[in-house]
Amino acid sequence: MRAKELLLECKIKLKVSSNYALAKELKLDSARISDYMSGKRLPTTYALVKIAECLKLNPLELIAEFEEQSAKNEVEKSFWADFRQRVKPPLRAFMLGLLCTLSLLTGFEQAGNPAGIFRFRKYA
Repeated sequence: MRAKELLLECKIKLKVSSNYALAKELKLDSARISDYMSGKRLPTTYALVKIAECLKLNPLELIAEFEEQSAKNEVEKSFWADFRQRVKPPLRAFMLGLLCTLSLLTGFEQAGNPAGIFRFRKYA
């Protein structure tokens, strides 16, 4: 079960050992944590957002994953699968752009150029 794996990761990250302590940290009902761990229930949207915040995951992607899992028909299932794919790329593209920008800015400074990106080095 994916919910159990996520909750166990939360336990490790929060350095707690019991379901009660995990529920207290995530501000969830301890009975619900037990249900999620045993697979009796799928986490609610609120619980998924709290788990995503704990693990630094994209909450929309996590919600879409569980909605896809619990969808009653193929139309809903394919909608959530497509939505999940659409949620992923923008974050990746943003992070890639941010990393490229930061590497450009710090690259010129490391080359000994005190003006940063505005004054290029002259080569002989």
